Amino acid sequence: MKSELPRKGVTDAQIQSESQIESCLHACFGHISDPEDRCQETVDPGPCQYYQVKWFWDELDESCKEFHYGGCMGNKNRFNTKHECLKQCRYKLFNPVAVPDLCLLEPDPGYCNDETKGQWWFFFNSDAGICEKFFFYGCGGNDNKFYSLHMCNKVCGERLSPQIACEHCDLRTSFCKSHSKFNYTCECRLGYEKNKYGECIGAILIDYRIYTVAYLHMLQMLTNAVDTQRLVTKMLGAPILSDRIAANAWHRTEVMANTAPT
Repeated sequence: MKSELPRKGVTDAQIQSESQIESCLHACFGHISDPEDRCQETVDPGPCQYYQVKWFWDELDESCKEFHYGGCMGNKNRFNTKHECLKQCRYKLFNPVAVPDLCLLEPDPGYCNDETKGQWWFFFNSDAGICEKFFFYGCGGNDNKFYSLHMCNKVCGERLSPQIACEHCDLRTSFCKSHSKFNYTCECRLGYEKNKYGECIGAILIDYRIYTVAYLHMLQMLTNAVDTQRLVTKMLGAPILSDRIAANAWHRTEVMANTAPT
């Protein structure tokens, strides 16, 4: 539960505006300093008294903690959520989509009227960096729950464990960027996108029709135009695209081919 703190006459609109400005500045200039330095700074609430609940990384305890931020100045060791703090300071994740947010949720046992439905499941303990057992009652809860240790490790543990190396990335759909001993990240190749479990899947299928049309259009220019047109109609259920559209589609396939895994 968030603390209700005095804000000295500051409206919600003003606070939202300040937050938007802060986000803008971070997006434009946040890359200039080393992201790891942010986590090593001493917590600083700033001189103002427009109090808000924020999170900071405690180097001594190696954990994320709440503090009351005054609303102005201070330093960069300040995060809106515990998730953001853990990602950047414990796991050194400077790519915010490298790990699914569900891995950072607190375990929620859920509750049912009939407790006999409950059983032992697994959750990822982001503070400890390991998968652990917890008793799930079978109702509600959140997405940080897995029916097996293997599934918990597959979705969360392998992305955050100090012992797991880059070769666990699926090189057909992703490529690896290693940031620290605490994590590796699998970033999706062109034509793929992450699902809620952080896996790179199927967005390339969206471009399959364009890829096929462009390829067959090239064949049309090299072989019998009538036969190629018939093949296109049979495969796609539509006449071939105009020269201009197909040329643009073919250019896209060249880009995809040059960036695809070998």
